Amino acid sequence: MHPSAHLFSCALAEAKKALSEIVDVLLPAVQDGGDLKAALDKAHAEATEDAARKQKVMAYCMPIIQKILGDVLIKYKFPPGPMGILQGFAALKKFSEESPAIATAMTTLSGAAMGGGMPTEAQVAEIKAGLA
Repeated sequence: MHPSAHLFSCALAEAKKALSEIVDVLLPAVQDGGDLKAALDKAHAEATEDAARKQKVMAYCMPIIQKILGDVLIKYKFPPGPMGILQGFAALKKFSEESPAIATAMTTLSGAAMGGGMPTEAQVAEIKAGLA
């Protein structure tokens, strides 16, 4: 089976569990003092145009995200490295169509990366409750 096919074909419950684990490991990194928050802040400070900002976010954040998410993605049968991250998030995004909880989580994570706004504790609690 192609690595990206695994999550595309798994049950919605497994996708929710995977995303819940991703939220758990990403949350500390996007808080003040976290490596990912520092990288996002740097990317947003250096680029104001959307395309340039996306490039900066990818350049500064991908190595950190690889380190943070590596074990989770491998657990769910995705390859390590940038391709595994891209495949994993593409697979999870597919489940957004059938799960408002996954859609909310994915929108919040994307918004944090591209808009620079970090989710509040209440938003994270709501996301986690929806994924439970």
